[in-house]
Amino acid sequence: EASRTPHHKPVLGTKCIQIIQSCKGPCFGYTSLEIAYFPTPQTWTRLLSMQMSRRVNPSHLLNILLLLLLLFLLFLLPNHYKDAEDYPLFPPVYTDYATQTNTTGHRLLCMVLTTPANYLTKAVHMQATWGRRCDTLLFISSSERGLVSWFITPDIVSDLPVLELAGVLGREHLWDKVKLGLSTIWRDYSSQFDFMIKADDDTFLIVDNLKHLLSQLSPSDPLILGHHQEDRGVAYLSGGPGYVLSHAAVREIVEVGLGGDLPCHLPHPVGQEVQVYPNEDLQMGKCASLLHIPVQSSEVQGQSTFLPFLLPRHLVPGLTVKWWLDRTKECQQVVSCVSPALVSMHYVRPEMMYVYDYFVFGFRREM
Repeated sequence: EASRTPHHKPVLGTKCIQIIQSCKGPCFGYTSLEIAYFPTPQTWTRLLSMQMSRRVNPSHLLNILLLLLLLFLLFLLPNHYKDAEDYPLFPPVYTDYATQTNTTGHRLLCMVLTTPANYLTKAVHMQATWGRRCDTLLFISSSERGLVSWFITPDIVSDLPVLELAGVLGREHLWDKVKLGLSTIWRDYSSQFDFMIKADDDTFLIVDNLKHLLSQLSPSDPLILGHHQEDRGVAYLSGGPGYVLSHAAVREIVEVGLGGDLPCHLPHPVGQEVQVYPNEDLQMGKCASLLHIPVQSSEVQGQSTFLPFLLPRHLVPGLTVKWWLDRTKECQQVVSCVSPALVSMHYVRPEMMYVYDYFVFGFRREM
């Protein structure tokens, strides 16, 4: 018994096995603390062999299988679920002011990148808030589903306008998702928009301000509009807060960039390539450069209207992200970076969609 106390020097090898063999009960009669005193692989191999040689109780075997399944679900799912964030699951809230919007001017198609695992945690809340103000709202997703998201199919959220595409699951396929999404939209929806915005499922968009910004532009002019950044020698628009493509730009990218000699199927030969890099916004910038489509900053009087990070990161100088400072080409001459004509921001949690939506449309200063 002295050998079984936590304070006793651990006994290894044959003596260890003899002690364990003399014990009865679960875990060979040892607590988890006591078992920790026998840590060598050789010892554990002998322990497992000895336990498997005993008569197996069917109920114990079932418990073991259930435990292994649980461990698989928690730790061994495909790589594209390892980065999933913990978002609360709650039903969407449809308010009266969510439909208040400017229905005049250019027709706007909103193309939002999402995944099956985010249908109930992100997409439905985007649809319930600012998504209702788009003239056309489309979620671009993947037709592949893992063990968890396989149960979250479009029929569960039947009102969600989802286009599910093959071979685009995971961050490494973001550019493929955008290319296939643009091609599908051009084929099926080309007559239904003047401008389209590509956004993420954690982007918050003030549609009225965007339509006002676009009222000064022509959809027949090829252009891409957004938060201007540069990286790896490429001028591009940050994908997080979204970037806008004119009708003419979508046509040029799909029919020329993704057709013919396929100049926008990256990477390119030496001297023209963008390194293997999953960020679709950088690839879009390179594609625009090859097709001579102007990349246009959305600054208004030197202040940003598209914010790549959460509002405090741009509103409070001490919270600014260095990565962004090293790449942005906006807010160079002003102290306050955020424009009063704010259009979009990134990294917005689902519950905050309703908060921002309230302050934009529901809140009234007049009493």
